[in-house]
Amino acid sequence: IRETSLDLSPGYYARLPKLANGPFEGLPRIFGVIWALVAHTDSHLHQDILCRYLLAYQSVTPLTIGELWAVPMTLRIVLIENLRRTAHAIINNNNSRRAADLFADRLEKTRKDEELSIQKVLALVEPESLTLAFVARLVHRSRGLDLEKDPALVWLEQRLADKKSSIEKTIQDDFQNQGAFNATVRNIITSLRLITGLDWTEIFEQVCLIDKAFTNYPSFTQADFTSRDLYRKAIEDLALGSKVSELDIAHRAIAFAQQAQETHASDPRKSDPGYYLLLEGRLELEAEIGFAPPLSRKFIRDFCHQGITGYSLAIFALSLLFLSIPIWISEKEYTHTFWLVLVVLCAGIPTSEAAVACINRLALRAVKVTMLPGLELLQGIPDHMRTLVVIPALLTDAK
Repeated sequence: IRETSLDLSPGYYARLPKLANGPFEGLPRIFGVIWALVAHTDSHLHQDILCRYLLAYQSVTPLTIGELWAVPMTLRIVLIENLRRTAHAIINNNNSRRAADLFADRLEKTRKDEELSIQKVLALVEPESLTLAFVARLVHRSRGLDLEKDPALVWLEQRLADKKSSIEKTIQDDFQNQGAFNATVRNIITSLRLITGLDWTEIFEQVCLIDKAFTNYPSFTQADFTSRDLYRKAIEDLALGSKVSELDIAHRAIAFAQQAQETHASDPRKSDPGYYLLLEGRLELEAEIGFAPPLSRKFIRDFCHQGITGYSLAIFALSLLFLSIPIWISEKEYTHTFWLVLVVLCAGIPTSEAAVACINRLALRAVKVTMLPGLELLQGIPDHMRTLVVIPALLTDAK
């Protein structure tokens, strides 16, 4: 529960697609998907079953990257909720058994006292209180009595017959319920342990349709997980700022790469989808899908496009703003021009240094570091990639 509350941030939850109708209306779609899986497997999960189920669902409706990352967290939520419901049912059964014990004690007292009418006691029983656990416990407490002669047991048999049941069938159903509760709790605990031990990054790439779309590009398949995740994060970002689905964005990037193989054969970079997701070709892809960047990002792009000119103008403008403060204060105290010029000369250097520090600070926060893609090389460095690293050095002696 603590892990779930930490992982499910409000912003992440808000980005998940919600269900518009049905019993889970307003909840994330992935919640309904996982609930169906847990319900049909009685909370008994297996990695292969989970992968096949997610792929089968996506053959009809693809899940977003964010939804796939939310699967293990949603599994925990659904399993814990199922455990709560099962525990609540067990508690209700225990309460019914305690009520049956009290009722059996009252019946026993009534049988010993001839002045008390057993029919009046039986009339106090509400029909909805005759649960499986109540009946089974009451029959257990009445063992040794004749089922055909004891008024309470005859009355109980008649009430059950009205429900098209019997004492024997009710006892069997109660035993089955207890066994089902035990199996469900065992399955939930086992599944929670399984989720904790799973490497979800591996499962994620098995069920992610975006990864399957890029299987023909070695730049993606041979890259390490962090580099592949750059592709996925770029697609998520583009889908968030447009009305195009993530899978469609991946296909359009592939279409651009395939087209570039014919039109720009001399530049192999343009023949890779990553060029249109991460590099200079992104603007072309953004125009294709109608991407609308946030105002802050648009401002940063325009600022970076100005280069050193924009950087210098920003420092100059901020320096003037800082310098206006001591000038405004001095103007109230000293009206002579000499003093104002002296204030400008004395405060000019500190204010400009402060402006440079502020602009540099803002630039570091606004401009994100671009991670260089890397190769996974799980089987070691292949022969065609082997090379020598030569380090110039002076040998000071024969040894």
